[in-house]
Amino acid sequence: MGLSLLLHIALLFMPIPNPEREREITEEKTPSEEEEAIDILSISELPALATPPAERSPDQPVTPESPAQDQLIPPDLDQPVVSDEIPVDEPLLDEEGVQDNHVPENEGNTQFDPTRQATLLGQTGGINVEFDGTADFPQNIWELGYLQNLNLECFFAEITSNSYQLLAPANQLKFFRRNYGLVVTEDLPLTFTNQTLIEVADGYCGEQLFEIQDNGVPTLYVSAIKIGPGSPPASIVLIFWTEDPRG
Repeated sequence: MGLSLLLHIALLFMPIPNPEREREITEEKTPSEEEEAIDILSISELPALATPPAERSPDQPVTPESPAQDQLIPPDLDQPVVSDEIPVDEPLLDEEGVQDNHVPENEGNTQFDPTRQATLLGQTGGINVEFDGTADFPQNIWELGYLQNLNLECFFAEITSNSYQLLAPANQLKFFRRNYGLVVTEDLPLTFTNQTLIEVADGYCGEQLFEIQDNGVPTLYVSAIKIGPGSPPASIVLIFWTEDPRG
């Protein structure tokens, strides 16, 4: 009885456990599920550590890098090719968009044509035949001394009282017993009606020199030499050159 009494008295002094208090302490020490989810998400957002490249074995061959994906795509054949060059066959347009069909003067005829030159030389036979004395040159005027007063070395490689040889590039000679002024101002223009005669400044060797242009191209040259007294004299010698005698 005495022992039982002592045990009961001891139980009265022992603290009684409180379940509510124990649950609060447990909840303070244990993190909530929400905090655990936040921590897990925060960890997943951290950048991954760069993985160091694998070391290449010395015996392993080097593989070239693959070309970029856009370089492997073939060009679109349906797309038109844009070029900065102007097509040759397209007509040119002026500032107002009007087609320009103007062809520059003498375009396509700017090169010397030996065939045209030969044709023009053939026309010299039609110069005023009524006064043509070329067949008797130089005998018909040699004794009169008119030729000796000229710079013969500018026109003749050789000349005597009954023969002559022209200097190159002289092609032919014509002698007329006709007024010098009429031959120059009338007969020559009528012989070359479709050509242009241009007097060369300063002439050649003291005599007049004309350039005969065919479609703007210099094709022949002609020296007009005064023969005899008078101003202008009553006779004339024409020497036709295939090239400019002045060199």
